[in-house]
Amino acid sequence: NLSHQLQVFRFSTEFDITYLNANQWQELILSHMPYLLIFDIELQAKYYNNQDDFHISISQFMSPFWYDRQWFFTYEYTDNLARFYSTEPYRNTNNVHSVEHISIRDNLEIENNLIYFPNVNQLTLFNHSNNTLYSIPTILDGTIPLVKLFKLYINCHQFCIGKLMELLYFSPNVHILIINSISLTKISSTSIQQTQTFQIICKKNKIINLMIEEISTHECLLLFIKLCPRLEQFTFQIPFDILLSILSNLFFEFEKYNQYLSL
Repeated sequence: NLSHQLQVFRFSTEFDITYLNANQWQELILSHMPYLLIFDIELQAKYYNNQDDFHISISQFMSPFWYDRQWFFTYEYTDNLARFYSTEPYRNTNNVHSVEHISIRDNLEIENNLIYFPNVNQLTLFNHSNNTLYSIPTILDGTIPLVKLFKLYINCHQFCIGKLMELLYFSPNVHILIINSISLTKISSTSIQQTQTFQIICKKNKIINLMIEEISTHECLLLFIKLCPRLEQFTFQIPFDILLSILSNLFFEFEKYNQYLSL
């Protein structure tokens, strides 16, 4: 049987949901392609009416059967299409050690990931990470070494300040921090600064380059000045009227809490 000798399988199509059945693929491989080394697929379709169905289907590919063979997959949305495909870099265990940057686009990716990337030093979080009910550092602990992170990019709108404090607490070697925007609606800046976590982060963090793409209040701005006393570069966007109202106080805060930043 020719298929039993097959070592490379590549398949690309516009699909219906039947092609996203991981159990059927697994049965096909075990029964007819037992010597398969490379499993390369690309499946594309219009959005499902319920995106949960799509995520449930792709989660079936996150099991020991696929990981043991070093077959990994990812997905993306473009316009009104969903695309699910094999990823080249992770087809053997050696390449896992070469990965330095991880992007987390969905809770599903971090909660179901079974692969550990020991040399990651850059992490990017997208909006869905802000919605998880679980501790992000606890989930990530099985995927990357937080203590090795050098650059952290939080590409989330109104990211929870509590989640940020927790991440920084477990990532003391971050030097570059980029944030889309921060939410301070549920807790006051004063309350945050009084916590033991905030005090420990102030003493231990190594952040020298901070960028906040959107700051809506002067409380948020002053909070980060106090949080990162080793700043050498601080880039932020803030409404002009707010900036004018706090300009004199801003210089005072920089001088008081930061001896490295030049204005």
